[in-house]
Amino acid sequence: MFPYNILFGCAAILLALGYYVIAKYNYWKARGVKGPKPLPIVGNFGRIIAGKMSLGDFLKEIYVKYRGEPLIGIYSGLEPILVVKDPAFIKDVLIKDFSVFADRGIHVNDKIDTFGTNLFSIDAKRWRLIRAKLSPTFSSSKLRDMFYLLVQCSNNFSQYMDRQVQQESVINSRKITSKFTADVIGTCAFGIDLKTLNDEDCEFLQMARKMMQPSMKAIFKDFLRRMTPQLYDLIGHLLTNRHIERYFIKIVMDTIEYRTKHNIIKHDFVDILQDLKKHPEKLPEIELTDNMIVAQAIAFFIAGFFASSISISHVLYELALYPEMQKQLREEIMKELEKTNGVIEYDSIKSLNYLDAIFKETLRKYPPVTHIMRKSVADYTFSGTQVHIPQGQHIWIPLYPIHTDPKIYPNPEIFDPERFMKGNSESVNPSTYLPFGNGPRNCIGARFGTYQTKVGIIEIVKNFQINTCEKTVFQYGKQSRSFILAPQDGPYLRFTKINRGYRREALFC
Repeated sequence: MFPYNILFGCAAILLALGYYVIAKYNYWKARGVKGPKPLPIVGNFGRIIAGKMSLGDFLKEIYVKYRGEPLIGIYSGLEPILVVKDPAFIKDVLIKDFSVFADRGIHVNDKIDTFGTNLFSIDAKRWRLIRAKLSPTFSSSKLRDMFYLLVQCSNNFSQYMDRQVQQESVINSRKITSKFTADVIGTCAFGIDLKTLNDEDCEFLQMARKMMQPSMKAIFKDFLRRMTPQLYDLIGHLLTNRHIERYFIKIVMDTIEYRTKHNIIKHDFVDILQDLKKHPEKLPEIELTDNMIVAQAIAFFIAGFFASSISISHVLYELALYPEMQKQLREEIMKELEKTNGVIEYDSIKSLNYLDAIFKETLRKYPPVTHIMRKSVADYTFSGTQVHIPQGQHIWIPLYPIHTDPKIYPNPEIFDPERFMKGNSESVNPSTYLPFGNGPRNCIGARFGTYQTKVGIIEIVKNFQINTCEKTVFQYGKQSRSFILAPQDGPYLRFTKINRGYRREALFC
């Protein structure tokens, strides 16, 4: 006898699943929000998952296609995401109505995500409490106090580059700038010598690069976290690289324990973490685990190490393409250094207006991430519209498309620091220039990262002429499945030593 009951049961399940998917994909249409048609299961992320399109290019594609729309509805799997592109609404989300959008919407499982409970990812309640404790590390006065360490690192970096030039080595420029930023973070924030400038096979740098590399395992883990948090909670631990985790946990905890044992106080980032570990009663609302303490340290290191090194390499690339800009910047730097006997001073940085414009234009053309994430913690209706979203709605602000919008920045593909010089910069809408985010939950280390990047640029530009070479890559590829914007490799650049008794060339990539 044919088992019709089983057949009917399967059909009923399929119909129920089909109805569920259709209902899910009717979410934005029911709210009057336009957007691209989703595919079953993958939503609008099919090409991204397949590696055929980068996340940044996908966001730019829909940004252009729905140019007249202030809001766009997309689906990550079955999860609806609202893309907010109107500057007024962006201001509402990040500043005016921040209390509604204080959460980033990143699913964090404290038991699985050893580094996930960091300031960037955690929920709004814990974020407020921890940020208040960490903020003193990033104040203007604290940065001024540690500025001499920044200069010391830049001098060491210059000597390292000298050695490379003398050896006529061929090196990846991102690798060489990452050595500088790692040295800065290790020295200024953690008070430890990572030996990044002396050891070509530095284990710390190798581990950091592996952690940031968008491997298939890491990509699938992130996709699973976004699409099916429940399944992520069950199998996410299988996708975690415990070897890398144990390495960084040991470094941070050994540093804290050594300082505690020897009563060492350096008034830096580690001291704050050490104090929180020693006095958990200062954050009674939070169960402050060792993993959470390590997570703050690692997040700060990765942000300072990775983003700043990429920004410096982007600046070098553009200066190589535009020799006149490079010449103008070098003249500005040397003129300022004449006032300080050749020593970079804290206040000198503020006087370098052209450097500031170059730095800002670099972050405009090459923002560090594709988008900014938020999640509503209450129901919300966008002003002047009928678009009502419930509590728990994921919000994306398309940073990369906004920064490259020709209606906001004419000829966006052209590197033009004049956009940010006096007389022009005043017209830039803060809601259309967001390299560090905006509002209360902006990047806590923005000031530190800015000074670190500028000091690195100063040291290189004053000592080396930068040119393109036959290996220079002119087009920047974006890693297809990563939300971080970075070149696939390089670029190769030619550096010529200046202001010394000789000229020797080397290739840096």
